[in-house]
Amino acid sequence: MDFKSTALAATCVLSVVFSSAVNATNGYFLIGYGAKSRSMGGVGIGYTQDGIGNQMNPAGIANVGVEAMQVDLDAMLFRPIRRSAVPDPRTDPANVGNLVRYQSGANIFAIPAMGAIYKFNRKMYLGFSGVGSGGGNTRFTDLSPIGFNFLNPAGRTDVSDTLGVSLLQAQMAMSLAYKMNKQHTIAVSPVLAAQQFRAYGLGVFKTRSTDPDNLTDRGNDYSYGGGIRLGWQAKMTDWLTLGATYQSRLYMTKMDKYKGLFAEQGAMDSPENFGAGFSIKPLKKLTLAFDWQRYNFSDIKAVGLPIEQLADPDCFLGSDCGAGFGWQDQDVYKVGIKY
Repeated sequence: MDFKSTALAATCVLSVVFSSAVNATNGYFLIGYGAKSRSMGGVGIGYTQDGIGNQMNPAGIANVGVEAMQVDLDAMLFRPIRRSAVPDPRTDPANVGNLVRYQSGANIFAIPAMGAIYKFNRKMYLGFSGVGSGGGNTRFTDLSPIGFNFLNPAGRTDVSDTLGVSLLQAQMAMSLAYKMNKQHTIAVSPVLAAQQFRAYGLGVFKTRSTDPDNLTDRGNDYSYGGGIRLGWQAKMTDWLTLGATYQSRLYMTKMDKYKGLFAEQGAMDSPENFGAGFSIKPLKKLTLAFDWQRYNFSDIKAVGLPIEQLADPDCFLGSDCGAGFGWQDQDVYKVGIKY
């Protein structure tokens, strides 16, 4: 495969492999954390309902109504169906211009979450949350006329039959919330994170990598890191609550097994995000909530750099200017109604 063909294939196929892994989520983060939040579209900055809400706004744990201690456990099944279609590489007239369609396997994922709130005194609350915070996965193994791996139509022996990637991320946070007065609560929360990643079937791109031995088919690799989350929530009246939250970039250790794939030699930090929200109670049994969140994906080179960087002869995979997923910064709007 020549240079131009490699770049074109990467632009089309890696977009499929990575981007299709995150449909129905906020990038590679979940829409909401905890069943109560998800049932209201993921809101939680201006309306906190349980200990798992610490993941959204740590200040909210002081407004759940806990008199001593509360523990919340949650699990969800996530079933994203991922499909791809690529141009048929066969040159006979019957197939030229047709598409070959694939469906990703591994379509059911269990995602756990837990949270706890402890009322230390009338002004101070301690919180904990541990969640499967997100990720993405594709695994293309469907039989087709051109074989299993649609990057391997010629049956190359240096490319594995199965094509895919998997990214899993979990976060844990301990929070201290302080009620400044009856209205205003502020909170600080150190955040610890762990990630697991693997990729397979990308061997055709070894000639475009700074480290072809650490590009693909290296099994699971892990990275660890952390940052900080800040929160504010204010019960302005009996019917209006405001909130705001900020989470710093989570600085993660590099994934050495895939330093020939991710930009900056295996760096894969988690992006900075922040947001604001409010909730109102027009009736005793009716609550309306709205959140806005901003995810700065473009600050993370492995995510934000365009995949078209592969067409630059000086920007190999794994380099400081190496191709990423091409994601832009994301604004997320959520609306929830509870009756």
